[in-house]
Amino acid sequence: MSLGDKMEVAKMVPDTLRPMGQRPSVSPTSHGAGMLAMSTLAAGVALRYNSRTKVGKTQRKVGKFLKKLLKPGADVQASVPPPVTTTDSEVVATVADVLSAAEKVEVDTPPSMAQTYMRGPLTPTGSGKPLSADELASCREQLEKLKAEFGLLEPERSFMDEEGIKWRFGGVPDYSLTNLKYLEGKTKNHAAGSLELIVENLVKTWEMERSHKTDPNQHRSVDPEKFHVGANGWKKYNNQEANAIGNYNVLLAGCPAQLYDSEKITW
Repeated sequence: MSLGDKMEVAKMVPDTLRPMGQRPSVSPTSHGAGMLAMSTLAAGVALRYNSRTKVGKTQRKVGKFLKKLLKPGADVQASVPPPVTTTDSEVVATVADVLSAAEKVEVDTPPSMAQTYMRGPLTPTGSGKPLSADELASCREQLEKLKAEFGLLEPERSFMDEEGIKWRFGGVPDYSLTNLKYLEGKTKNHAAGSLELIVENLVKTWEMERSHKTDPNQHRSVDPEKFHVGANGWKKYNNQEANAIGNYNVLLAGCPAQLYDSEKITW
């Protein structure tokens, strides 16, 4: 946020901003990209207050302004605490908290649903640019040619077409690039109906759900109530815990910090 933006927000907060609730909570809703859920972006500095003051008007102005700072598709969730009375100094601190959080928000808008995490070229070029539409189409052609030539099967990731899914990047992921690279390096082609193929597709489905479905209760590849995961005798995480910290932090939980510091990695 620029200095000018900060000054603009400051102008919207009058001395009458007194009867308001507790400070907005700020909590992550996704990992690796810094997406934050604020109390409806602090509900515009937020919260419940006496409607007979001028605060309501200020709240709406600040809320609209802050939301303009976000790109479309921000994952913003409401979390409004009960009303309390605060001092002017606490009001200033609250506004500072909101501005600080807004500076850290990165709304994750992938270049395409085929490049939600890895967003550069398939081969290192130094450009850092994602694939163009033509390049994506070419990759899909290569995938189909590879399947036809060697009789390979793409992994089946189930439960991707259900309604009401909370997708991390706003929509159903496109696994064509992933499948291309997977099949290029694959050495076994399991028989249809075999246990090996069932396990392969189950793991692929689980990885898809953990990486792209933000609500662990919508994961269908595991029993949300009974599922636990851990590695190497380290801590076992339940479904909610594992979803909150991410697959790699779960699987590398006991790794020495000099090799992998899970405290500093969000996913």
